[in-house]
Amino acid sequence: MNSKQLLIECRPQANYVFDSFVKDGNEDIVGRLQSLCAAAAGPSDPVYLFGADACGKSHLLQAVCHCAIKAGRHAIYLPMETALKYGADLVDGLEAMDVVCLDGVDAIAGRMAWEECLLNLINRIRSVNGGFVAAAKDGPRNLAFVLPDLSSRLVWGGVYRLVTLPDEAKSRAVQLRARLKGHELPAEVVAWLLAHCSRDMHDLMEAVGKLGEASILERRR
Repeated sequence: MNSKQLLIECRPQANYVFDSFVKDGNEDIVGRLQSLCAAAAGPSDPVYLFGADACGKSHLLQAVCHCAIKAGRHAIYLPMETALKYGADLVDGLEAMDVVCLDGVDAIAGRMAWEECLLNLINRIRSVNGGFVAAAKDGPRNLAFVLPDLSSRLVWGGVYRLVTLPDEAKSRAVQLRARLKGHELPAEVVAWLLAHCSRDMHDLMEAVGKLGEASILERRR
């Protein structure tokens, strides 16, 4: 793999911004992240997000990057599943970025070389007052890290558990995503999706995308 391919795989998705995130029950963490990514260079405690699949972790990490870049700062979004295709030294030098967002850090648990590199990166980011956000399925203390110090570093700042959206909020999220893609989904269509499709947000958003493509092909709403 080459660096160009890595950049393509890690590029934040255009629709994954704060304005497209329905934050019911997660208002505090959204506010915390908005403050972190928009702040001028200065001391900033790390932030750690965890929660079930499809609760919005990846969305928020990419939203942080978009927000930071819009504020004139340098930011990077790196999914650790993608990073594992490369050497552990991939993260060397990332402290030069104003904000670093690492998604799925549980993927490196038990991999000593990766754990050491991540621990050193967090220390370097802290030393230069950079912004750092990490996400995983579980809290830092519950991940199978070999290095106890790594868990300790990840809880230095705020640790937040994301709340899974109730159906009413999922309906609004689905309609918002469709609207951002240039389509309007009638309430009865959204109700049908929730009744007949998976309630997983990834699956729902994929269904919205397919509906949009179908409507374009059929030239109808």
